[in-house]
Amino acid sequence: DVRAIPYDSMIASQSSTVSSITVAAKALTLSPSPRWPGTCTATQAQTRPWWMVKLTGVWDISHIVLTNRADCCQQRLNNFDVYVGDKLCAAGMSVPGGSMRINCKGRASEIKIQSRRVDVLTICGFAAYG
Repeated sequence: DVRAIPYDSMIASQSSTVSSITVAAKALTLSPSPRWPGTCTATQAQTRPWWMVKLTGVWDISHIVLTNRADCCQQRLNNFDVYVGDKLCAAGMSVPGGSMRINCKGRASEIKIQSRRVDVLTICGFAAYG
């Protein structure tokens, strides 16, 4: 039985933050607002920026859903890897626009999205299921 992992079981962080309106926790929503600033996070422009959640306890993960920014800069959520714990479970992924389900099975206490690019990483919505 697949169910959403509750947001109160997640602590979000990211490799850097542009400003107080782009903090990692903004993406933890079931109602993404993908127009800036909405529910969008943003790192500084850097090499291989990342965004992650630490989970309270160890969870079975079946998939995640990511939402990209709708009004510009959609390349910021292109060419990224998804890790469940230390396991690479989805490689070279891109969210062309809107929300996208990414199948990613594992059992862990953290989920990380890591860009393969030198750029800003922006995520406007995140949900995990297990």
